[in-house]
Amino acid sequence: INITATDGNHLKQFKKDIQATQEVFLRPARNVKFGDRIIKSKESVIINLTSQQNIKALREKFNIVPAKSLIYSVPEKLLSSPLIRHFIRGLIDGDGSWLVLSASENKCEKIRLNICGTKNVCESMHKVFFDNQLITNDCYPHQGSGNYWKLVFQSDHNLLKIRDFLYRDATVFLQRKFEVASRIEETIKIYPFQPIENLKERVKVLFNVFPYIGVTP
Repeated sequence: INITATDGNHLKQFKKDIQATQEVFLRPARNVKFGDRIIKSKESVIINLTSQQNIKALREKFNIVPAKSLIYSVPEKLLSSPLIRHFIRGLIDGDGSWLVLSASENKCEKIRLNICGTKNVCESMHKVFFDNQLITNDCYPHQGSGNYWKLVFQSDHNLLKIRDFLYRDATVFLQRKFEVASRIEETIKIYPFQPIENLKERVKVLFNVFPYIGVTP
């Protein structure tokens, strides 16, 4: 398991939770070949686990197989499990992001949630959110290059429901991503529903203000 060094405490906690004896070690930043490009990787922390029992469990229960990045599919039995929200939270911590979009001249800051992975991963996450009434059915995954897909949420009220679903009673998560998700309320104004009373009288007032419309109430 290899993650950025800034999340090193998360990996150390994982080691403690599973009572691993292997050491967490630091890998310095280095140049890495990525396709036709050379990119500079960030400093990272790593733990190498060789338990055959864990490998078997990950394969059978979670479909974690070699070279899974471009072929991974979420097991059907996991989608209906009450623990699915914990799985999704971990998925976002690993292959997703909570982003703060900077304020423009006429708009305030926004929070965006990105979930990345295969087509199956994104469609599965969409199904879980929809089945749990966290989103409407008008947000679909879109394809990047190859089998790389992305599911994006930016509707403020949907994000509130998704965040509460994922983090309710949660004890394990990346703190830096949770801190971004915790800022959703700061970036929106919630307008409570106010029923319109005396609608007929209000319409008359409107037409008195704009008589040139040429239509009587």
